[in-house]
Amino acid sequence: MHLAAGVVLLVNLVNSDTYLKNCALPESCLRIPSPGKPVHSSSPLTTVTSTMVVDTIAGIHPDVELPLSVRSATRSLHLADPLFYKPGQIDVLLGADVFGSLLQSDVIQLQPCGLTAISTNFGYILSGPVTNFPTSKPPMTALSLTQVVERFWKIEEPPEPPQPNPLDIECETLFKTTTTRNSDGTFVTRLPFLSDRPSLGETRGIAEKRFLNLEKRLQMNPRLKSKYIEFMREYQSLNHMSVSSVDLRSVEHYYVPHHGVFKASDSEKLRVVFDGSSKSSNGISLNECLHTGPKLQRDITHILLNFRRHAIVFVTDIRMMFRMSWIHPEDRRFQLILWRESPSEPLLTYELNTNTYGLRSSPYIAIRVLLELAEQERSKYPRAAAVIESDVYVDDCLTGASTLEEARDLKIELQSVMRAGGYELRKWLSNKPELLNDLPPDYLQPLHTIRDVENPQTVAVLGVQFNPVTDAFTYTTRVDCDKCPTKRKVLSLIARTFDPSGWISPIVFKAKVFIQRLWLSGLDWDAPLTPELTTEWLTFTEELMSTIQQISIPRCIFPPKPQTYTLHGFSDASEAGFAAVIYLRAVDQQNNSSVHLLMSKTKVSPVRTRLTIPKLELQGAALLSKLVQHVVSCLQKSIVLDAIYTWTDSQITLAWLNTSPHELQTFEANRVSQIKNAEIPSIWRHVPGSLNPADCASRGLSPRALLNHPLWWCPKWLLEPPSSWPSDKLCPIAQLPGLRCLLVTSASCIPSPDFLLERFSSFQKLIGTRPKWASHTEPPVVGDLVLLREENVPPLEWRRGRIISIRPGKDGVVRVVQVRTATGVLTRPTNRIIRLPVDKPVN
Repeated sequence: MHLAAGVVLLVNLVNSDTYLKNCALPESCLRIPSPGKPVHSSSPLTTVTSTMVVDTIAGIHPDVELPLSVRSATRSLHLADPLFYKPGQIDVLLGADVFGSLLQSDVIQLQPCGLTAISTNFGYILSGPVTNFPTSKPPMTALSLTQVVERFWKIEEPPEPPQPNPLDIECETLFKTTTTRNSDGTFVTRLPFLSDRPSLGETRGIAEKRFLNLEKRLQMNPRLKSKYIEFMREYQSLNHMSVSSVDLRSVEHYYVPHHGVFKASDSEKLRVVFDGSSKSSNGISLNECLHTGPKLQRDITHILLNFRRHAIVFVTDIRMMFRMSWIHPEDRRFQLILWRESPSEPLLTYELNTNTYGLRSSPYIAIRVLLELAEQERSKYPRAAAVIESDVYVDDCLTGASTLEEARDLKIELQSVMRAGGYELRKWLSNKPELLNDLPPDYLQPLHTIRDVENPQTVAVLGVQFNPVTDAFTYTTRVDCDKCPTKRKVLSLIARTFDPSGWISPIVFKAKVFIQRLWLSGLDWDAPLTPELTTEWLTFTEELMSTIQQISIPRCIFPPKPQTYTLHGFSDASEAGFAAVIYLRAVDQQNNSSVHLLMSKTKVSPVRTRLTIPKLELQGAALLSKLVQHVVSCLQKSIVLDAIYTWTDSQITLAWLNTSPHELQTFEANRVSQIKNAEIPSIWRHVPGSLNPADCASRGLSPRALLNHPLWWCPKWLLEPPSSWPSDKLCPIAQLPGLRCLLVTSASCIPSPDFLLERFSSFQKLIGTRPKWASHTEPPVVGDLVLLREENVPPLEWRRGRIISIRPGKDGVVRVVQVRTATGVLTRPTNRIIRLPVDKPVN
């Protein structure tokens, strides 16, 4: 293949170290592997042996259009890319194996712009930074659509315990051996540097360029400048930053660039971002030198489940949680920033004295210090210490008690332990306003943070809407009713749907299936949807907007005087996917029962590997098993469960679960082993499909259908005594030797053991007990009537045919046969056919 400047190909990506951006070919040629030519001539052509085509090579380069002075310095040169000064996508990435052969001997240093011009076969290419011309766009921390989608699918996965990491042990050791406590109770920590970290290069230059760029931005936006100055003055007044007095010429140090994210429509709130990932002169950033630390915060579903235990609850926020941990003075030289309020003032170097958001280690330090406070104050404040360990998510605390008196005592104790560590609790909220009567008004949840305009009592709690008046969780949505939706817009909306506990899984599953259909349609990102997809999407969004706000999930799941608790999990599958859902059944002293939806998860069926319904049902059972482990781990310190029931409407799944894994095929054996080896055992039972609430999630429901669905929110039959529940009449598998599957006439009809034995005997005679020919079995012969075994097709749908020829091996054993079927002649190995018990040919 020939390659010249302008062809959009990726060459030898692994060894590549040079970018060539060229505009010789029109945009329509993107990703077309066809030969091009240099800008100034029709030759030379360069031959490459391996290429790779990708959607994106790198970001926009350069960030902004370069000034006229740079263009003037290159006017006398024949450039490979005459439009190098305009921002654009990288077209070609050449590897070192190709790049070296393109270079010529001429190298020119262009002054005063600072660029270097290198002569190549295609003309001069430019490299190096532009002197005294900082980029106007600081690095942003906003999530891309790809990251949002990844986060959406991650939330839809059942929580799993983190895997151990040897570096985490080193990080923990550093914290325990170097952390101290001041006389006022606050903690002082060291930055957790890696033991084998690389050295940092020079960083003031890039930090100064980015600050000058920030300063220009502040001069053009007076409101942003006022907010920024106000933030920095507060930082100084609290002694969270101070002018550095360290002689930086002889010690390693690091300047942290900073910028502001300002939204005028969001109460004019400013968030200052410190960039610990900024590269130093040797390509190493501070974040690359620090430990991330182990994951310490509990899963958000755990916090929300704990929040539903109490009759009286309150929510509060730890003010400036990150900045309440002090960094050791010797490590503050790695947290230097540049600042001045006006260009007329000298540019000063400041040290950030506290834990700084934006460093890789800052979340770990913030949470670890809070846990250390709980451990050290446990003897004085045992209940508050337990709350810090189980009911705090980063800086949000959601907890409560059974009575108002207990809640008041817990609130006072929590305030005391926080003050002992230098923390302050603000933004209080409770379902019982009298609990907060002793707090100043500015300590309470301010009205202007309430997001739902139509219902001013609804506030966001860990991203979930909570109404303290009705004591229930609700949903709000901001759907853009675009009459011409695109795949990008649809995916952006669905990915931002936040439902960590899966309370509206049937709706979310319907959206997942729609995403799958978009992918299969092959539409471009910004192309309008087909009329059929557009109609379906607009119907879905209109229903979502009109009904989602009417959904209300009761927060409290425990009755006032409970007597017994049982957990009930359900699994189900359809051609579209599989689902698991869990409910808590509580019975009080008056024998009144209540059932509450706790959590659910769904997954769509794979597209490339189509699974049979029985296999999908087993997948749903495995998903349910994982979800049960998580829910029980959340509840085990709060209540004692009398029993854990796991229900499925698939008798084949129950048969597999009662079979030793070594007797099953690999797919079934792996999932059966996973379920059987679960730490927390459960009682598997059969439920008719019409009574299985997981059916709602495995098929999906429209928002209007879910609103008052009689099965999803509370299966009524679970409110009845256990004696009225669906009975399990399946006989033990030990009585059915060699069982592979059960033939059931109806999902709602549970057959008797005698019926199952009779059907199994008939089926055993039909297809045999082994998937391959036994040694004592007569070999197949021409004329035999056979069934063709197919992995992803139910047995009763296997094709029938007649053997027309056999192919014995050198040892005389027949291993391959030819079979004539209704659709043609097929060649199959003998272990993929099953001979039918027919004594004479059937016409």
